[in-house]
Amino acid sequence: MGLTSAGCSDDEADGSGGSDTSGAGAGAASSSSQSGTGVTVSSGSGTSCGEEPTVLLSGTFTDYLNMLPVIDAQVTSDSCPGKVYTTDDTGSVSAQVSSNVPFYPKIVAQSYATVRLGEQVLVADYDASAELYPEALLSIVPTYTMDTPTLLAVVQAQSDATPECEDLSGYTFDVVGHPEAVVLYYGGSTIPQDDPSLTSTGEFGLATVSGLSATAPGEFIQLTVEKAGCNPSFLSYPQTGNYKLENGVVTVAIAYEPPILPP
Repeated sequence: MGLTSAGCSDDEADGSGGSDTSGAGAGAASSSSQSGTGVTVSSGSGTSCGEEPTVLLSGTFTDYLNMLPVIDAQVTSDSCPGKVYTTDDTGSVSAQVSSNVPFYPKIVAQSYATVRLGEQVLVADYDASAELYPEALLSIVPTYTMDTPTLLAVVQAQSDATPECEDLSGYTFDVVGHPEAVVLYYGGSTIPQDDPSLTSTGEFGLATVSGLSATAPGEFIQLTVEKAGCNPSFLSYPQTGNYKLENGVVTVAIAYEPPILPP
């Protein structure tokens, strides 16, 4: 399992007042469809997420296994409650979002794992294309349950990474201030396979983290990542390094090597 470059992040956990589209679309009873990017908004409001000045957040969601477009995936954020941004028949979606304001999307699609990404702050137009995980893939995550959060930590090497750092094996993760967190690394060559004997990432550069509770409103977790001779970081534009956890939802934390600088 892995995730390509993604510019979306998470919204508030259930019960915190954020938009939750796991039940088929926030505000559907009193909303109206807008043409273009598949936006459904509450009556009387515009299609932008937040106040001006805004930047364009766009992207295409594809299936992790077959790379086909994911149609009718819904993206919401607590920064614009009542608005649902839905992918079209090419898997594409776009929205104008407030510049320099934290953005917390949550991605919900039928037959796919519900995904959150880390808090991000945009200062320019951004491509948030990503791969979504079919629900069937959750079977390879032994700690996944609907009653607890799932945290997926991933290393993604950039084109300017050194050969040593481009090798995604040998990275280690930790959750700051949470000694109860249990990091499980994955090996395998074709399909990731959990391997409790590993003390660092295999060639997929990924791990799952269990033992954590859902975050309370206004609370975040942070992660660290290390590999000798490399400079990976979860603090990489537009990510702020803050993550929320929600029961039954996969929070994806992407560390970039080297980090992406702001535009």
